[in-house]
Amino acid sequence: VASGAQRVIADSVRGLTLERWSPSGSWLRLLSLGTGKPFGEYVVPSLGGPMTYLGASASDFLPTGDSMLVADDFDAKQGKGVQFRLVALPANQPLDSGTIAPPPGATWVSDLAVAPNGRTLAIVWQGLGQGLHQTKELAIYDRAGVLRDTTSMPHSNYAFTVLSWSPASDALFLPV
Repeated sequence: VASGAQRVIADSVRGLTLERWSPSGSWLRLLSLGTGKPFGEYVVPSLGGPMTYLGASASDFLPTGDSMLVADDFDAKQGKGVQFRLVALPANQPLDSGTIAPPPGATWVSDLAVAPNGRTLAIVWQGLGQGLHQTKELAIYDRAGVLRDTTSMPHSNYAFTVLSWSPASDALFLPV
């Protein structure tokens, strides 16, 4: 901002939203809406460069900023757990993986957010209920994937909910 220079961070994309900056400021997480690039999440260096496809999933940066937690298949089909993987940037190279079971009735993950302290994970599960009575569930997990707390959220017209932790990891901003 101070230099006033403009930079192209992604090209050949017409439908794109900025989801998050990495804690280090070196990376951007982008969501392609499917025009020009496949639908899903990407990371790109904040000063521009090649876009790395993470998949049609939910993801967030770890506090170090050099790796990400990615929900591989955000559909929780038939009550099966969702596979989460830890990947190194920029190559999307897998470092570790695990599974988290969805709450009863949940059909997909709309967002996840790793707390700045790296010890807590928030996931918004969707698809609980029917039609206008559909709700979202915010679930808080510890570092081992153990469920610590949940709360139901009312249905909204927005399919995706973007979570944001406070810098101290003691509060979660949750637009509804």
